Amino acid sequence: SSRPCPSRRQTQAIATTLKLLSLAALAVLGYILYQNTFLPTESPAIDIAGYSAIAILCTGLIYLCLQDHLHSQRFFSAPLLRWFGHYSYGIYIFSIPTLLCFENFIAPRLHLHGAFIWPVVRLFCTGLLSTALAY
Repeated sequence: SSRPCPSRRQTQAIATTLKLLSLAALAVLGYILYQNTFLPTESPAIDIAGYSAIAILCTGLIYLCLQDHLHSQRFFSAPLLRWFGHYSYGIYIFSIPTLLCFENFIAPRLHLHGAFIWPVVRLFCTGLLSTALAY
């Protein structure tokens, strides 16, 4: 059975609730940033509140993308974004094995471990290899 479309009043209530939740999520992430000067990946604050806040913000972003008056459909239908959307799961699946291979076989030959640019090189190479495997 099909559900009836929400009324204009219900849609406005959902939008208002989502805006308030997004503001609260930004406040939570701001507090975590203030306490740590970055978003730590392995901390109780991120595990308890951070990931939920990020999920709420992503929900708000999806809601914004569905609004016709923002012309977001034109942006998100760009060929490059559609390509990444098509291959993103493959990139995700291959990212960890590619990172492990890169760290064990390629990185020792580059001699960049102490360099400031090392994280950028690692991310770029791993992403490029994962994308090639996903393709």
